[in-house]
Amino acid sequence: IDVCKHIKSNEESSGVFVLNISGMRTSSINAAEGLDGGADGFITKPIDGRTLLAHVRALLRIKESEAAIQEINDQLENRVQQRTAELTATNAFLQQEIADRKRVEEARKQARQALLEIDTEQKRTQAALRQAEEKYRAIFENAIDGIFQSSPDGGFISANPAMARMYGYDSAEELIEARTDIERQHYVDPGRRRYFHKLIAEKDEVRGFELQAYRKDGSKIWTSENVRAVRDQNGTLL
Repeated sequence: IDVCKHIKSNEESSGVFVLNISGMRTSSINAAEGLDGGADGFITKPIDGRTLLAHVRALLRIKESEAAIQEINDQLENRVQQRTAELTATNAFLQQEIADRKRVEEARKQARQALLEIDTEQKRTQAALRQAEEKYRAIFENAIDGIFQSSPDGGFISANPAMARMYGYDSAEELIEARTDIERQHYVDPGRRRYFHKLIAEKDEVRGFELQAYRKDGSKIWTSENVRAVRDQNGTLL
């Protein structure tokens, strides 16, 4: 029994078959102790060869079954480990996907908020521009002094009612349509217009520029103009 226990307790020899064969005087207690000691089988004398062979074959079948069961268990364990790894990877992927979606949703939320703020700011800006335009238009329309815009090629772009009245026209539109060549139709001295062109091109602002101009009825009046140049992004005079 001690030898059997030693064999079975050793990791390298634990798989060795142990078949206890008793002496002539053996009790059931001896058989139980032998099996408890790790024996794979227990037979008592007298023993014939056929009986011994049958015991050995039975033990081999048991061992083969145990080996087959162990192999199945190992395969199942491997599958469980593999599946656990797959599920762990899938779970990690899903967690990352959830985190990514949360980040995307947060980014979308921030973008929507930014667009809302931009839209609100644009509306405020547009309202301010409308108010400024209305204010400018009110000043432009109600000013007692003549206000106008003209182009370098000699035409009026815009004019206020005071400007039209000053030159004897019923409306600014009539003035703009009638005077398409300021140098010849507006200035009494065309050379004065050419001199004005030279000053505005050089200085971008002319103050107190005096000229004699024709009214609609052909009469002449003296005026004093304060003019500022307007240029495009390339510096071209507009």
